[in-house]
Amino acid sequence: QPSNPLVLLEWALLRAQFGELEAVEGYLHDQLRRGSDQTSLIQGALIEGYMRTYRIGSALAGVEDWLKRQPDDTQALFLQGCIWLQVERPQTALTSYRRVLELDPQRDDARWRLTQCLLKLRSYEEANPDLEYLHRRYPQNAEMTIELASARFKQGQVSEAQQLLDAVLAEHPDNEAALRERGRLELEAGKVAEAEKWLRQAAQLNPRDPQLFQ
Repeated sequence: QPSNPLVLLEWALLRAQFGELEAVEGYLHDQLRRGSDQTSLIQGALIEGYMRTYRIGSALAGVEDWLKRQPDDTQALFLQGCIWLQVERPQTALTSYRRVLELDPQRDDARWRLTQCLLKLRSYEEANPDLEYLHRRYPQNAEMTIELASARFKQGQVSEAQQLLDAVLAEHPDNEAALRERGRLELEAGKVAEAEKWLRQAAQLNPRDPQLFQ
């Protein structure tokens, strides 16, 4: 454990973020009680740690305390959305992410999480503009491209979805999510043998993926 106070705080924040709370939680709460000038960093680290260890009540309490002090803090709102998304409350999480983007439209991490909520709610048309924006901004991000393809597919735009997935697989032939979605496209088209080929490859990479059997 470091002796230098600044190094000690940094060490404790990192431990907390990774969910290693046993050794640092008391120390960090003591810093909060003393009115540390690093309050937001400390609360953020604790909330992330609570989320990692599924202490959802503690995470929410931390966010609520933070927002009482700073109701428009975008990081607090972002973490609030992440908590609700973690417990499968996408409709509630949407409110937090939308507020983040109202305050700071450059928060692409919040925009990405917002699209996750919309996709979970099957609001594909509403998700499209943000998915397209993110795809333009991060064309090499396979996860974003796959989500855009999935949304296209669910809207009946099969050829566009196929082109997006094929582009991912050209760069990442072992991308399990892309292989799975590619198989679903063929299955929807009635091409069972082709679908089996893609899905078999996906299953070899991740045989326990529950989405393979949905």
